Formats: sequence, structure tokens, C-alpha cells
Amino acid sequence: MALLASRPAHKVVPKLIRRDVKRLRNAVREAKDHPAGTSDHPTLHQARKDGKRLRYAAEAATPVNRERATRLADAAHGIQKILGDHQDSVVTRDLLRRLGAQAFLQGENGFSYGRLHAREEYTALDAEARFHREWKNFHSPSLGK
Repeated sequence: MALLASRPAHKVVPKLIRRDVKRLRNAVREAKDHPAGTSDHPTLHQARKDGKRLRYAAEAATPVNRERATRLADAAHGIQKILGDHQDSVVTRDLLRRLGAQAFLQGENGFSYGRLHAREEYTALDAEARFHREWKNFHSPSLGK
């Protein structure tokens, strides 16, 4: 790290940002190979984490190139938000499945949990569709000269 700190920020920061953009693009490429609507979508979750990482890096880069870094941070935040909605649905569906099974085992009707689970499936599919639309418009402006 000391070696990086000894170099000018306008030379180091763009390289670090490009690395995080590449990491996000690779995660998205892997996610596209995963079937839509799958109950657990670990590749989308990884893309969300990589989007968050890129967002924070871009926010930290604003002193180097305010306009481009802000646009990149905003774009990464949009991706992160949508994929966060998807991940929330994954966690909620798992909880609803367990609660429904528990209700059944206790002699109760678990139908309502099933209906809520179906609603969360729709939420996940919608988030995936929004993500793919947002990703088509994702551009990562260069922060370098």
C-alpha cells in the first residue's frame, strides 16, 4: 500500500476503479449464466457486493474526478439497490418457506405463507428484470486522462 500512496492519485485511482469495474462485469457475466427466478441466486448476490465495492471506490475517487466519479457511483448505486431488493427477496422466501413448514408441522394451515412466498418470487423476478435493463445502460466512464 505504501507504494501506491507514493504515486499521484490521478494515476493510481483510475486503475483501482477499472479493477472494480472489471470485477463487477465478471460477476454479472457469471450471473447471466444462472437461470432466472432461482430461489437462491449467489451470483447476483456477488454482483451486488461488487457493485457496492465499486460504488464506494467511485465515491472515494470524487476528489480526483468529481463528475465522472459521481456518475459512476450513482450508476453502481442503482445496480446495488436493485440487487439488494433481489437479495432481500431471497432471504424473505427462505424465511417464509421455513415458517410455512413449521406451521404445517404444528397442524396449522401454511397457505398464507405460500401466498407470501409467491409474491416474493414475483419480486425477485421483477428485480432481475430491472437489473438486466439497468445493466444494459450501465457505462463506466474512465476516470483517467
